[in-house]
Amino acid sequence: MTALTIAIPTYNNPQQLNLCLSTLFCCAPGDYKVLLVNNGDGDLSFPLPEVADGRVTVLKPEKNLGWCGGINAALRETDTEFFCMMNDDVVFLEGLPLFWAHLLKPFYENPQVGATGPASNFVASRQSIFFSPKAFNFHTSLLIGFCLLTRTELFRSLGGCDESLIGGDDYDLSIRLRLAGYKLEVVRESFLFHIGQQTGVRVVGKNYDSEWFQECVNNEIARKHGVVQWHDTFTQQVWYPETSEASL
Repeated sequence: MTALTIAIPTYNNPQQLNLCLSTLFCCAPGDYKVLLVNNGDGDLSFPLPEVADGRVTVLKPEKNLGWCGGINAALRETDTEFFCMMNDDVVFLEGLPLFWAHLLKPFYENPQVGATGPASNFVASRQSIFFSPKAFNFHTSLLIGFCLLTRTELFRSLGGCDESLIGGDDYDLSIRLRLAGYKLEVVRESFLFHIGQQTGVRVVGKNYDSEWFQECVNNEIARKHGVVQWHDTFTQQVWYPETSEASL
């Protein structure tokens, strides 16, 4: 039985999506299937055998559901134990054939792990390759949703993505997972190249991820969860295996 569903919402980005899919199947083999949520205008067709043999399924909603709506639409169609939300502007590199095995391993080693994420070149968190940790894998207060893997039923029990938010859904999910008693683990054995901010800039424009937009998101998260939870997440605390103390 397939263990993992990879959900990829996409919006009028065929070139990068094709690169994402082709490198995924070429460089990161595993027991998974892919659900594409086509939020855009055109039909999605790719010269990939995985599309023809059913490993890739395209969901076409009647309207643009946005990122959170697309993730929730895919979650409703998921029947695997694990679920991964992933951006369409990522590229899998050669030489990392155990990418998915490394991300799944913490769940089997520690039942308290609620989500895992890889290292990357473009990510606003401790998942950045430019952050120098004391240990290869570590726990943190924030995982970014460009590639976030969790248990399907856990994600469902938390209500999926909050579609009412204007942004910061990964901040929100990180808080909800931690409040439910779960740990968030960064897995530096897995690396994912991320182009970054592709859909947001095309849809929202120049204000996407601006200081004004970030302030709006921060205020929204603080209103929902309180200043303490927002602060603990925003400061991206880190916990290492040898200690329970947080490190900023």
